[in-house]
Parts: sequence; structure tokens; C-alpha cells
Amino acid sequence: PAGVSIASSTPSQGSFVSPTWTVGTLSAGSNATLTVVLTASAAASPGTDVICDTASVTGANETLVNTGDDSASECTSIVLAADLSLTKVDDADPPPAGMPLTYTLTVENLGPSNATSVVVTDPLPAGVTYSSDDCGGSNVPPWTWNIGNLGVGAMVTCNVVVTIDPSPPGSISNTAQVTGDQFDPNVANNSDTEVTTLDNVPPTVDVFDAVPATSDGVLDECETVQQSVSGFRVVFSEAMANPPGDGGAGDVTSPASYLLVRPGPDFDFATTACGAVGGDDVAIPITGVSYDGGTFTATLTTATLPPSQYRVFACDTLTDAAGNALDGDGDAGAGGDFERGFRADPDNLFANGHFDCGIAGWTLSAATAGEITWDGAVDADAADGSGSAAVSNLLPGTDTTFSLDQCVPVAGGVPHHLDARLRLDAAPGVLLSWVRSCQFFSSPGCVGSVGNASRTDVFTDTASGWVEIADTLPVPAGAVSARCTLRLRTPTGAAFDAWLDAAELVGPEVIFIDGFESGDTSAWSACEGCVP
Repeated sequence: PAGVSIASSTPSQGSFVSPTWTVGTLSAGSNATLTVVLTASAAASPGTDVICDTASVTGANETLVNTGDDSASECTSIVLAADLSLTKVDDADPPPAGMPLTYTLTVENLGPSNATSVVVTDPLPAGVTYSSDDCGGSNVPPWTWNIGNLGVGAMVTCNVVVTIDPSPPGSISNTAQVTGDQFDPNVANNSDTEVTTLDNVPPTVDVFDAVPATSDGVLDECETVQQSVSGFRVVFSEAMANPPGDGGAGDVTSPASYLLVRPGPDFDFATTACGAVGGDDVAIPITGVSYDGGTFTATLTTATLPPSQYRVFACDTLTDAAGNALDGDGDAGAGGDFERGFRADPDNLFANGHFDCGIAGWTLSAATAGEITWDGAVDADAADGSGSAAVSNLLPGTDTTFSLDQCVPVAGGVPHHLDARLRLDAAPGVLLSWVRSCQFFSSPGCVGSVGNASRTDVFTDTASGWVEIADTLPVPAGAVSARCTLRLRTPTGAAFDAWLDAAELVGPEVIFIDGFESGDTSAWSACEGCVP
């Protein structure tokens, strides 16, 4: 029929010139074969038994007998076959953070027949969302590409763009498949799978510090900052989402992505996470945020913070450029605010004068080990995370003197103010002297003595309350450092338990600890209708 041709012919003997095979001599009991290969072109009409061939023995020099088997017929059906090939590639692996992912699909008809009703199905994997394509024709997201007819040797290409969902899996596997109406002699190339690695690692806070920077460049949990603080530096582990506008809670440059609070009059923090401020806590405005995408650093701006404890949060609404939420709580999973508690004590020359989270910064002196410790359950203000230096006479009748001291910088020739609080639990009649003294030096590091000053008071049991002393100590001219000591003495070696807290040594320029910058009056005593 039309579209069918002889591709080759191979006789075992003789010669074949279509349609005649000249066999030649064939001895009794022997046989000969003729193999003819036909080709059905793309123009051949498909159907059942459309190629029929009858071969007959038409002559021989001898007389033919039993001629009933001298002919034979064979019919063959034509089935259209189209080898459809599909390839699929991604444009990046892994894709850049925050950028879409493009899949390129290519379909080719390797023949031998034209293909009809060609369709590509591409069920997109979890973790991505369909965005767009350039396939044209009848494509239905997500996601079927209706190609239609595809001639032999023809090739078509389509790009499908998807966005990566927030908090995606570590990788996605996307398989596409092509089908047509025709028989496909090679199904191995009908589908293709592309595996793409994704960024599913949440960002973390690598460095947190005050502005201006602290001496070591890191503001640790419970650290006391002995300088002015007017902002914070937050270094993230990777690039953070920074869309235009600075208005969204997840924007690294939005003040809404952070929270700064100080405790109210009860000195206790009720705010434990981003969101609504709890209890009587006071929210401190974050007035601006700048971001350096090269170093992944956000710089928060605030007013200069007055002396107080503070908590600052970087909220887990923050995301990296790939959409992963901040891992602020360090559990290796997305979500959880970053929190840092600290105290601003810019005018106090004593390091850790409020004994926050420990007794570090002080040199302890007692005859028996363990007589001076940190007590987190007893604090002069009952403040969260703070405590006091607990002093106990563990060998009554023997031990008599207990002291804490620090070497601090001072300004020579001007008086300094030393304040502290004491709580004493002792039997009736027990007297305890409290000595506050400073030895002054002409060189930093407390070298080269140039004089001293001290004050002494005697106390009895304070009935579980706190007493506060306020001393003014003259500082000799030329002094640049001082070793200041808080010393408790019992000449009789009496048993007692005492607590020291809120130790402050400030220069003459500080008159009031809180000039009402803090937002409340908790540092002040008030009296209405009092008689002078």
C-alpha cells in the first residue's frame, strides 16, 4: 500500500528483483529463504492487515506436483509508533535564597510516526507553589501541558516557574511524564525526574551587642553594661528578608520585628516573648533599624537607655531570604524568639554591682570557703534574674571578717558617691560593723597608693528588711584608680547571715540615678500632703 516500501531483500540463494525471486536449482529435500524487510513511512495508513503479500511458485523445469502448497499469503497490521522523549532540568540547584525556581521541559518526537494528543503531566511537589509558565496553547496549572500534535523530529520547550514555600523541605523531587495516542516503542524516555536541593535551614542570631559596642563586642545574657546604650547590633547567620517599605513584622528593617522592654515598679518581667507587653513592663521604642546585607547585620536605634534591667527580643516573624523563620531559641528548628536580658548601669563604676545572675567581678575574702556566695533568691528589689552577695559566718567564734572588693577607675580630686544595701539576720544583741572603704592609687590597676577613705556603721538585725547607706568619699588629686571594699566585721565571731546588694560607686556628675528618662518613677519616693 501507499507509504510502504521495500527496505531490503536477502535471498539465501538465487536473486531477487521485485517482485520475482529466481531461486535456481533446488535439490530434493532442501530449502531456500527470502527475507524482505518493509518500511512503513509516516504517510502509511494505519489499520488491521493493511499490508498483505502473496508468494507463489510460478515455474520450474520439472513437472510440479501437489501444487496446493505452491503459494502462501501473510497480512500485517500497521500501528503508528511515536517515540516521545521528555527531559526536565532546573535552572539552579540550590536556587538562590528568595528567588523563584524555573523548570525547563523539552519534548521531542523521535518518530517514526507523527504524534497526536501529546500531553505532559507535571504534578508539582510539596514545598513549591505554581507561579507562571510560557508554554502557550492549552496548559492547565498545576499542571498539565496539552501539546497536541507533534511531527516526526519536532521539538517543543516549556518553562514552568514556581516559588519556594516558607520552611521548605531539604530537597524536592519533581517528575514529569509525556504521553500520546500512538504506540511508544521506548517508554524509558517518557518521564524525567529532577531533584533540587532547597534552603530549609533557619537563620540564627550569631552575635548580639550593644551600640556603642561593649568591650568584647558581645552583649551576653545577664551582662551589666557600664556605658551608655543607644541601640543594638544583631548579626544574623545569613541574609534576611528585607522587602521594600520596612512595614512588615518579618522585615529585618522593621522595628515591629523587635521588642525592647524594662520592668515596671515591681521589678519583675512579665514579658517573655514578642507580642503584647505583659504586666507593668514598659516598652521602650525602637526608633529605627538599618541593615547591612553584606554582613547580615541589623542595627537597632533607641534613645539612650537609663539605668535598669532590660529584655530585648528579635521576633521569630523574621525570616531569611528563603522564607525560613528565625530560630531564636536555639533548638535547631524554625521558630522561637531570640531573647537577651541585660542591665544598663552606665554611671556605676562597680562591675556587676547589682549581682545579676552571679557574683562575677568581685574579689571575695573570707576565712572559710563558702562563706560568701551568690543568692539568686534574695534581691533588694526582688528583681527577676538578679540576686545578692550572701555572707554567712560558717565558723562562729572563729571567723570575724568578710569582704568583697573591686579595683575601679576614678577621677582624682573630686568626691565620689558610694551607695549599697544591707540585710542582716542575727540574734538579738549581735552587732555587725559594715565598713565601706576605698584605697586610691596613682596608676591604673590599683598601683601606687595615694591615700584612702572609709566609712563605718554598726547594725543589728534588720528584721528581714534592707537598709541603704549613701556615702560621699573624697578622692585625692592624682588618683586614677581605687580598690573599694565592702567589709562586714564581728569582733566576737558571732553567727549571722547577711546580704549585700545594689552597690554603686558614681562620680560627682551623677546626682540622680533616674532623671525620669525610664518612663516611670520606681526609683523615687513620693509623699503627698507631707509636712516639711
